[in-house]
Amino acid sequence: MNRRFLLLSGAAAVAAGGYVVLGQRQGPSGLPVAPAFAQSSGDVDTSMVKEMSLGNPDAEVTVIEYAS
Repeated sequence: MNRRFLLLSGAAAVAAGGYVVLGQRQGPSGLPVAPAFAQSSGDVDTSMVKEMSLGNPDAEVTVIEYAS
């Protein structure tokens, strides 16, 4: 009886531990992910960013891409 109790309690502990680990939000690597918090930035120096264009400037359609 004691051996059965020990095995069942061990299995329950493993299952509970797996639930705690796998029940959290996970990233692509499978590791838990903390929530993201917004960060405020002061003045950003954009003087080194240069305008780039591709194609005919008089085209009927203009596509603008924003990236950071």
